[in-house]
Amino acid sequence: MEINVIRNVNNKAVDHSVNVDKKSSEIVSDKKEKICSGVDAIEISHQSDETEKMIQLYGKGDRFTGYADYIGRYKVEKSIQKLYDGYYAGNISVEDITKEFETLVSKIQEFDRKLGIYVEGDAEHYGEIVSDVRRRFHQIAVQSAHSANWREGKELSGQYGDSGSRSFLYYNADYYYMSKDITDQLLECATEMTSEAGTVLRTDYSQNVLFDRYENFNTFWKADVRGKAMVGDMIDTDLEPPKDFKFFYKEDRYTEEDVKSLPQEMVFDGILKVSYGDWGIESNVNLKYGAGEENGHTSYELLSRFSGDIDEKLVKFLNNINIHYAFYHSHYLYDRGYYGKQIEGSILNHKG
Repeated sequence: MEINVIRNVNNKAVDHSVNVDKKSSEIVSDKKEKICSGVDAIEISHQSDETEKMIQLYGKGDRFTGYADYIGRYKVEKSIQKLYDGYYAGNISVEDITKEFETLVSKIQEFDRKLGIYVEGDAEHYGEIVSDVRRRFHQIAVQSAHSANWREGKELSGQYGDSGSRSFLYYNADYYYMSKDITDQLLECATEMTSEAGTVLRTDYSQNVLFDRYENFNTFWKADVRGKAMVGDMIDTDLEPPKDFKFFYKEDRYTEEDVKSLPQEMVFDGILKVSYGDWGIESNVNLKYGAGEENGHTSYELLSRFSGDIDEKLVKFLNNINIHYAFYHSHYLYDRGYYGKQIEGSILNHKG
């Protein structure tokens, strides 16, 4: 089989011919066919004995990955990420994303047909395509929600202390619910597609520890906070936040220049801010000193020191967010089984 990749470079067609293996008698036609994706057109003529090499490179395993690796992984995933960036900015609808999901499934279906590893009516293979594409759309949805949340938090963090510090926590419940809406819709769409084809959607990928962080917005937030911010944790990732809830904590509120004019007792203060609809509270907190506080405090414990006016709808979720001094982060993780002993299942879903 001969593969000709025609790329549009500076408005000029450039033809790169590559000979690849032939799989079996499934490929018998000598006519040229095309698979189109963006500016690329892939021409396939079934003429050589090298089709098996092509199948080994792009036709084995995860069908999203096989297609994306051929077209260009960065290019394909970046286009999906841009969709989600628009979605979380409020410029792209759920329907726009599900439509692109269905379109990509069709492209991979056609790609696999040209490779000779899929024939019309092969429900099992079609189910693999839908499952693999749904998995990657789900992962990028969660990751993009977290990225939008982090950028928002980073901007707020820049107003306090060292603008380059990562020792801050920020949680905007809007991103939890937006990511949940789109991943639920994708699951429903993919389930319907596979059901109509007479097969079932595979969803067991989340059993892999490497994928557990992508389960939902909370699991990704927890993993990122534990690995980067190192000043907090989420105890139960299954607990949904109150809607219109926002939370911000930064270990150092003041810059080195600021502290020169502050009283000694404020030099090491951090900042804690919580809002819920029209209600909000902001307070200085200092977790850098205090014997026996290696495991930190829940957000509710800290806030209740400064205000008794906390809505009951917030209490449960505030108790779900731990804040601790970065110096004690390793101790905190060790105490919860992150270091030094085997944990059953994923550490990201550990409820301790």
